Amino acid sequence: MANHYRHVKCPDCPAILRLAISQETFGKMVIVTCPKCGVRCRTTIPKPPPTVRESMIRQSAEDLLRELYESVTKLMRDVGLTAR
Repeated sequence: MANHYRHVKCPDCPAILRLAISQETFGKMVIVTCPKCGVRCRTTIPKPPPTVRESMIRQSAEDLLRELYESVTKLMRDVGLTAR
């Protein structure tokens, strides 16, 4: 997997730090040191938003489950069973 990058502004000077991050660091807190002024700061690497494909798969799965539930409920009503 290719590295992703996040940009963090140094809290003490106007430097912008470019952090190379991997999949394992998403959502975790990291401590970085500014190479310009030497100040250490903590930052949390945000998780990336889901891709369009992931969103489509998730939506398709939700639609499929909804249709399945409605079909089973209708079938149970037709044969005289009640859902608990």
